[in-house]
Amino acid sequence: MEFRNKRVLIFGLGQYREGSGVSAAKFFIRRGSKVTVTDLKKEKDLKRTVRLVKGKAVLVLGRHRMSDVRNTDIIIRNPGVPNHSPYLVEARRRKIPIYTDVSLFMQLCPCPVIGITGTRGKSTTTALVGEIMRLKNSKTFVGGNIQRSPLTFFHRLDKNSLVVLELSSWLAESLADIRQSPEAAAVTNIYRDHLNIHGSMAAYLRAKEQIFRFQKAGDILALNRDNQYTRKMVGKFDRDRNKDRIFWFSMKPLPRGLRGAWVKDGWIMVDGRRVMAIDRLRLKGKHNVANALAAAAVAAAMSVPIKKIARVLRTFAGLAYRQEIVRLRRGVAWINDTTATTPEATMAALERFSKNPKLKTQNPKPRLVLIAGGTDKKLQFTELARVIKKYCKFVVLLDGTATDKLSRLLPVTSYQLPVTVANSMRQAVQTARSIAERGDIVLLSPGAASFGLFKNEFDRGDQFNRLVRRLP
Repeated sequence: MEFRNKRVLIFGLGQYREGSGVSAAKFFIRRGSKVTVTDLKKEKDLKRTVRLVKGKAVLVLGRHRMSDVRNTDIIIRNPGVPNHSPYLVEARRRKIPIYTDVSLFMQLCPCPVIGITGTRGKSTTTALVGEIMRLKNSKTFVGGNIQRSPLTFFHRLDKNSLVVLELSSWLAESLADIRQSPEAAAVTNIYRDHLNIHGSMAAYLRAKEQIFRFQKAGDILALNRDNQYTRKMVGKFDRDRNKDRIFWFSMKPLPRGLRGAWVKDGWIMVDGRRVMAIDRLRLKGKHNVANALAAAAVAAAMSVPIKKIARVLRTFAGLAYRQEIVRLRRGVAWINDTTATTPEATMAALERFSKNPKLKTQNPKPRLVLIAGGTDKKLQFTELARVIKKYCKFVVLLDGTATDKLSRLLPVTSYQLPVTVANSMRQAVQTARSIAERGDIVLLSPGAASFGLFKNEFDRGDQFNRLVRRLP
């Protein structure tokens, strides 16, 4: 593709230095394109990223303009810009090519790509797969989703490289525009999520399925056999063209004849061979066993030796913001799980930390002070409310539409669970500090989106970390 002197419109600069907007702008600027960047946020809210492209691209901040759409050759949309945006509708009417940074990257990429999606666990699984694949191919690169666009390392790739991409539902959905899927794909699990954007569970599933919909003969698909949605996805995979290219992962032994990774007698198994004992995994929690199985299945499909898979699973310490131990203070553990933006993710955290999490709180069965709530994504909170009642001694809810739904469910119990609403993270941390006693755990695991009080879930987590580390 030739981009010199092409008029390129980028919808959404974003707040991440290596995110889709900034990376796309830099990509086209380097190739001699005439770049316009537009974002609904104003310059004061985008200081960190505006300075990276200012003077090199036309900036239209605080608004979008239809005139920009009518005077462009290519559009790159931030994943947060919905498909039904009137600007994108007009662009399609005019037959202007529309890409995300990932769909553009996929069209240009000179090497194989492993794509990983799912509702939960995709970030950790992507990181695990990246670490494992680096032991086989030193030219392995990891990116995707929110914080690191693959366009940042595109210039370093050649035919011998390998790319591992984390794909959100919006990024996976954009693959339909180019009718192309990664050579290897994995779906960690599917739960109700982002229904406020996709509109229905069926639409959300369709978006996720694009990760394998356009795969070719010989391509690889790894699926979670324990999840009702991913188990059914195999029916939409072309098994005739891809015989023996389906790999499964499960917390139970797989039926005879199926390939993949599973658990048997406390061991992680790959195609019938022992990889390592579960208790030797550095990552803790049942959900992380599932993440390890997904990574092992993908690695096995890519012909990585078992010893190399085991080496990474034994040593990988996890990612920030995901059940991250921020501080042990006066016998109280403070845990940051801000990326838990669905009820299922928060339930997983509560299940893990309600048992002995091997923290130095001097309490084998710690009591939980939960900081949760935020913005609703049209999800159901009934089961989360039940789990909260079972494990928590006190709940601090961050103000938002999800909190309105959750707070109505929590009082319906045989005892009165103390619940309060906080209008800021500072208030939430101060309240939790006043309640927590030696042996307790304070857990930030919202189960909801962050918009309203925070810029995003990472801003929410950063505020929590700063406040906790400053506690006297």
